[in-house]
Amino acid sequence: DVPDPKPDPDPDQPTPTPDKDYLCFTSTGDSTVGMTQYGTPTNVSKRKVIQYNINNGQWQTWDLSAVTLADGDKMYVKSDDTMPMSESTTICKVFTMTGSIVASGNILSLVNFNTILEDYAFVFLFHNCTSLTAATVKLPSTILTEYCYAGMFNKCTSLTDGPQELPATTLAKYCYNNMFYGCTSFSGRPEILPATTLVEGCYYGMFYHCEKLGTAPSLPATELVNNCYVGMFEGCSSLRFIEALFTTDPTTGTYLTNWLKNIKLTGEFIRNDNATWNRDDVGIPYNWKVLKQHDPIV
Repeated sequence: DVPDPKPDPDPDQPTPTPDKDYLCFTSTGDSTVGMTQYGTPTNVSKRKVIQYNINNGQWQTWDLSAVTLADGDKMYVKSDDTMPMSESTTICKVFTMTGSIVASGNILSLVNFNTILEDYAFVFLFHNCTSLTAATVKLPSTILTEYCYAGMFNKCTSLTDGPQELPATTLAKYCYNNMFYGCTSFSGRPEILPATTLVEGCYYGMFYHCEKLGTAPSLPATELVNNCYVGMFEGCSSLRFIEALFTTDPTTGTYLTNWLKNIKLTGEFIRNDNATWNRDDVGIPYNWKVLKQHDPIV
């Protein structure tokens, strides 16, 4: 007998959803997602197990080789252990992609949703993923570690949108170092970087050459520290609005080197009511308006 054809899906039945907010890659057209292990991991991270499933199917242990995705496929990724993804800038796991991919979900599914991060936790995680077009992933940790997000989206030249919130209020040395370095299509950004206490190099080169970035995240910290904003917006040739509330005299240390180099020639800078520095000390272009935080809008 000829078997009955497979029935069409019931349009009234909802599409199955995963039981947790796993990191998810959605494909447009034909794509692949793999990972590369750089360097030799120690015995701890060598034992890390990463799993994936397609369209909420069965979980499979991943050998990190390229997984083929068709148009509309969703690849969910998790780890049931808390072992680190990366140990340094030379011993790290890095995604590799072809086609066109959108990332979403909680990045912490890679460490069993543990909010306590290791140093270098996600360093270079999406480095050079030119197929990544958006990454509205959640980065919910509020206490960061050294270099934890450094170079995370480095040279993702097709990336237009990123995490909608970066909620960390406790920073660590170079935690956001070069995070969006060379993301030449990037225009999305969080509304605010909420930490009010800065640490050495925390935002060093964070948005370097994000040529489509028009508005900077609000920077509420009042005291500058060594290398905190160095190169932060350098080469952001569309940047036209900044609110930075520091009162520290920028000539007393290496805080702002090149941070506004080669930005848009006209724009608006909002500063703290109590700031006494002048525009030349900060490197604000001549044709920008400099307003105090509570100046009336005219």
